[in-house]
Amino acid sequence: MSCFDDTQHDTELVEVSSFFREGNPACKSREDVMKNKKINNLVQKIGSPKDGQHSFLFWLVVPLIILWLVIGYVFGSVSDTPIWRSVQNYSTTNPANPFFKDYAALPNNTDGYITFWFDDAWLSQYMVAYPLMKEAGLKGTIAVPVVAIGQKDYMNWAQLRIIQDDGWEIANHSLKHDCNMQSLSEDQIKTDLTTARNILWSQKLSATVFVTPCGVDSPTLRSEASKLFQGYRTVDPGFNPVDTLDPYNMKVKNIENNTKVDDIKLWIDQTKKDKAWLILLFHKVGEPIKDVNSERYDINKDDFEDIIKYVQENNITVITPSQIINKS
Repeated sequence: MSCFDDTQHDTELVEVSSFFREGNPACKSREDVMKNKKINNLVQKIGSPKDGQHSFLFWLVVPLIILWLVIGYVFGSVSDTPIWRSVQNYSTTNPANPFFKDYAALPNNTDGYITFWFDDAWLSQYMVAYPLMKEAGLKGTIAVPVVAIGQKDYMNWAQLRIIQDDGWEIANHSLKHDCNMQSLSEDQIKTDLTTARNILWSQKLSATVFVTPCGVDSPTLRSEASKLFQGYRTVDPGFNPVDTLDPYNMKVKNIENNTKVDDIKLWIDQTKKDKAWLILLFHKVGEPIKDVNSERYDINKDDFEDIIKYVQENNITVITPSQIINKS
């Protein structure tokens, strides 16, 4: 039996791959409600006025509870918006107000450009990669699969807004992260793309580039995306020319857990030689690798720092995709 009446939801929009779900989020929501009731009862018990004044314990515990909620919200232990609410409230017939962000003009550089692109909005991208890049004065790009946001091990909306405000770019990575998206009908693709865009807009996130889930591609998917986005990216390997760039055919260098740093440095050297644009594609950063097969797209923290250092030593400018797509 479900924890609430599923008939009130659009099943087409709330169906989510088990890749992102762990348990019934509605049940989790009810558990959170019960937990909040217990907290409220505790506060009332310890803070019951005595002779018109609250006890010392009340003023000690309540600020700690508030601090815990704030820290948890920012760092991911407290979910921002339950995903069943996020997906439920938006559809192609209920558009959000458009939200766009301006990015700095493309800097002049004769040594080529590099983009640090992170797919799937893993929490380690915020906890590990973001601080390291911030310390180095670099900006990155994150492809956001909407259904994942707020789930365990993924970023929440607040974290995405923080990095966007710090100059990072947000890309649309679809609503459901369906690895068979290339096989969907035109209407299904349009619904997925538009709904994901509306949800991102409602969260004050600008996403003008689309990244296909699992790198899938099809003429229909490409056509529908081109109507809504100024750029389209799969995982096709290669380098990108700066002057003759096709924004709907961006190439990447995908980094896996067995990719050698020396090979990445060779890619950077080639970028500098050709004065090209290199997209380095990351997923998890600095997470413990328990199973090599299941953690195929992880890179350890030391290797990631080494890449940042090498990019800086070679005077290659780090940019976001919209900077080069919108260059005049």
